[in-house]
Amino acid sequence: MFLSLSLSCYFQTAWAAAIAAGHTPAHLMTLLSCSGALYYMYNEVAFLALCEVRSLLRKIYELRSIEGVTRKKIARKSQHG
Repeated sequence: MFLSLSLSCYFQTAWAAAIAAGHTPAHLMTLLSCSGALYYMYNEVAFLALCEVRSLLRKIYELRSIEGVTRKKIARKSQHG
């Protein structure tokens, strides 16, 4: 409750300061909308990238496990692909 009240006061103060600086409410809403859309796209791209990293890490883990079990080094050319 206290946190939401403090955030509310902070955003009201920031909004009033932006209006006092000469920005219109329509301009501020446009900036907020663009910011939200860009953040959403960033999250989507980050999620896709993490999925790719996970599959790559799985391959590396499998190769290292095979090396550990067989006690043989895998040639660099064999590691790719």
